[in-house]
Amino acid sequence: MNLHFFQCIQKLSLQRTPGYKPLCLHILSVRRPTNREFFFFILYAMKLKALAYFFVFVQFSMLIFLLASGPWLANSNVGILVEVAGLFIGIIAIFRMQIGNFNLAPLPKAGGVLVTNGIYQYIRHPMYLAQLLALLPLVVESYTNFRMIGWSVLLINLVFKLFFEERNLRNQFPDYTTYMQKSWRLIPFIF
Repeated sequence: MNLHFFQCIQKLSLQRTPGYKPLCLHILSVRRPTNREFFFFILYAMKLKALAYFFVFVQFSMLIFLLASGPWLANSNVGILVEVAGLFIGIIAIFRMQIGNFNLAPLPKAGGVLVTNGIYQYIRHPMYLAQLLALLPLVVESYTNFRMIGWSVLLINLVFKLFFEERNLRNQFPDYTTYMQKSWRLIPFIF
């Protein structure tokens, strides 16, 4: 089995599969990577982290914009109910995830555990759903085109972020593919 240095390191860093480590160490003991291979590996690792933190930057920018550009509490009873439901889902998700397993960037923590019970049994990304639910009544009740664009940017960003995160979770946790078949991404019975 002759793997290219970059492919080997990529699989080792993304999948964290025990079988790749001895193979990569063997390849590294046989030959030293070329400068080009090493450069592309560093570039790939930087791109992965930069993309993860870009998603976080856009997410928090939109959250700040939406909270700064209007009221923090909905006016109608239905709006308050939806907002409280979003906050409730978020709090339940954080407690179920546990603070030590929690990461702002959509990159799995080293030594993290896959949480598949509680609310995560039904929704794989309840914290994203919580943000969207808590902010939607605020945008609808104090509507401006800019606020709706901000909420839409947040929605699109979170969808891209969850696909990015799921790819990394599939690589780190072998059971994640099975978990994906038993749960919904964001909205039960829809998506």
